[in-house]
Amino acid sequence: MRLESSNGQGNNLYIDNINIFDETGPSGIEDNQANNFVMYPNPVTNGTLYFNETISGSIHTISGVQILTFAQQNEVNVSKLTKGVYLVTNTQTNQVYKLVVQ
Repeated sequence: MRLESSNGQGNNLYIDNINIFDETGPSGIEDNQANNFVMYPNPVTNGTLYFNETISGSIHTISGVQILTFAQQNEVNVSKLTKGVYLVTNTQTNQVYKLVVQ
């Protein structure tokens, strides 16, 4: 899936309330606390995202651009991320979780 927009005027495009469905219903984006996995705080305001277990994973923009990867961590520094919504993938379980950075 890909979202693309272009504007010769240089204005920002803001998209909110995106719902992704397939033939069975909503896509595999999981609730923050699904399957006993917890990432906190969410939303992140202090720059550090914590996990209740050690995982390997990646963080992507909502449009799918990979921002960073990490291996066997129970916390990740996200202070360089701009405010917005991101997707955190636990590569050990292939679960995807929504992350809000404020």
